[in-house]
Amino acid sequence: GPLPDMDNGAARYHTSGGTEVVETKVTMCEICSKVLDIAVGNATVQLVRLFAEWQANRGANAMVENMMPQEVMAVVQSMHPRAFDLSYIAGTSFNVMLMDLMMYEHPKLFVVACKLLRQWNSRLSCVMERAADVCLLTDPAESKLFHSMKANVSRLANYIKTSEDWAVANSHSPLDMRKFKEAEKLLEFLRMLCSEDPKRDTEIPAVQVQSMAESLRLGEELVKAFEMPRDPGGVLPDFMSSVCKLLYTFVSGHARNQQALFAHLKTLQVWNDVGDRTDIGVANTMAGIFRGNHRLCENVPEELVYEVGRALVHYRKKGSGFYPQRLDFLRS
Repeated sequence: GPLPDMDNGAARYHTSGGTEVVETKVTMCEICSKVLDIAVGNATVQLVRLFAEWQANRGANAMVENMMPQEVMAVVQSMHPRAFDLSYIAGTSFNVMLMDLMMYEHPKLFVVACKLLRQWNSRLSCVMERAADVCLLTDPAESKLFHSMKANVSRLANYIKTSEDWAVANSHSPLDMRKFKEAEKLLEFLRMLCSEDPKRDTEIPAVQVQSMAESLRLGEELVKAFEMPRDPGGVLPDFMSSVCKLLYTFVSGHARNQQALFAHLKTLQVWNDVGDRTDIGVANTMAGIFRGNHRLCENVPEELVYEVGRALVHYRKKGSGFYPQRLDFLRS
């Protein structure tokens, strides 16, 4: 496409940091990014639907290569309809436009334009990546399990949001043991499901159930519990201990879940400080995040290692509260 007019390039690219015109460009880039997300999502749904129909018609053991090439190409071509063709809409090369926007002396505009440039040129790969993460539940038993998990994760999320009303006794509300026991049962139920043998605790994870739990945002809901004020009273320490046990099983040997929880390390660390308050086993959860994941181990925050080491020394000198999971974290 034609290059932008460069006669007044220096003046045009220079901004003192927040003109309405530049902010409008940022907003437009963000809108275009959402449009591309819709296009990718639409193509992913079509591809998954096509595969589901193929599997139903040809059997689970049929070779993928038997899928009609023209059907697959139709999905690929759906990534380039004029409704989503930003180059066609702009009347020029979208790549050139984005690279021009990256020249402005505005940090946010550079970031959103750079992100949009990547999105625009990797639409098909994004579709394939998303499709690869989709799991089709063709077995009625698996479908029943998924819906059961969905209901229980939703109930657990509600208990976490309202924990201040039942987990700690105060002038506004009494301690509610009924709700505490119900929340504990939900945590144990989900933890057992994430094990290979749902009738007893095992070190062998159930990978498919872990993936189902991830798609239901179980990890994100459990992390919200760590945002509650740390109170040694009531049943909150016992509840958080059960949360940590579930999180450990949730991430055990599952790279995607480990990566998801790695992003929340700082939140977890709040409950892992050195002191005389009840230890809930956060170190064991953090050990599960890194165990067997070399890429994450290479990016472990240095301060976290020192913090766990300080906790070991503190409790060792104290003569009580020495938890082996801290050593397990260092070994991981």
